[in-house]
Amino acid sequence: MQIGNLTLKNRLTQAPLYTGYADEDGTVSQSIFDHYAKESRGGAALVVVKATSVSASGAGLKNGIRAYKDKYIPGLLKLARGIKDNGALACIQLFHAGRYALDRPPLSASAVPFRPAPGVTITPKEMTIEEIKEVIGDFASAARRVKQAGFDMLELHGATDYLIVQFLSPLTNKRTDQYGGDLENRLRFSLEVVDAVKKAVGTDFPIGMRFMADDLLPGGYSLEDARVLARCLDDKGVAYLSITGGVYDSIYVPEIQKKIRVEGSLVYLAEEIKGCVKKTCVLAGNRINNPQLAQKIVNSGQADGVALGRPLLRDPDFSNKAREGYPEDIRQCIGCNGCAGLAMKGKRVVCIQEYPEAAKD
Repeated sequence: MQIGNLTLKNRLTQAPLYTGYADEDGTVSQSIFDHYAKESRGGAALVVVKATSVSASGAGLKNGIRAYKDKYIPGLLKLARGIKDNGALACIQLFHAGRYALDRPPLSASAVPFRPAPGVTITPKEMTIEEIKEVIGDFASAARRVKQAGFDMLELHGATDYLIVQFLSPLTNKRTDQYGGDLENRLRFSLEVVDAVKKAVGTDFPIGMRFMADDLLPGGYSLEDARVLARCLDDKGVAYLSITGGVYDSIYVPEIQKKIRVEGSLVYLAEEIKGCVKKTCVLAGNRINNPQLAQKIVNSGQADGVALGRPLLRDPDFSNKAREGYPEDIRQCIGCNGCAGLAMKGKRVVCIQEYPEAAKD
């Protein structure tokens, strides 16, 4: 599979998955180096490092990686080299958490209150135009650092209700200026981030996006809206879109959670987006937990490749076992969400099928 100017050895990629293994100051720890080295040996063509903060105001994950100062470059350099030395292309995801950031009050498109936990209400600060421009510059600066650190490409986090999505959705964007209102204005922030990042890293460095194709909320950001953004990103030369759906306010609704736990339940979103782009590669994700389903998705043309997160946490050798003809030996993810539960508690993330003791506290 070709992504930008890079050739992937197969069509299976590792989707970004938060682990909480970084040092407290956001530098690359030995634990996170070992984790991604292990993932890279498993046979996936591309390994995407999860949610790297582009600014101090946008850090939203305890023990998450950061890239907003030059002091982080040596650790990122070691991490990129470790991934590539173990057989995969190295990618890193850049993000700003927006209203989910650790800062108080956090920044967002608008001051829309939300409840991240029972009994807790947070009202973010609506960003000024100056703050918007500053964060766009932060994305560009972080992009330069990760390119300098030797990563092969980068991914922008345009999913899971972080800052880019908060500008896209009419539920979280109530602005009346050029960044709010109609869809064209709500797309503006994400497109300006792409432009700034592309300018920072040059045309020979592929940029992808973790792409929310539907937030699964009434009156929210819809598949119809996502088609428009996908065409814009295709025109701008974005190399790939890794498709997902749902935000924190929707994915824990019982009926939606039941729906998205079905195998391949969100592949239709990848197929819809693939139908409206010309050059951009489309990766399908969410509950693709066996190689037979992954192969079927590719063979049918629903997507160009697949992006697997939790299945590779459960068994990093998923790709090797499939390629070598031993798919029955793959330890399958059952979609129990135990790993996500650890992340929500701020704990180090492991597969609780592999390490059941981690779920006891």
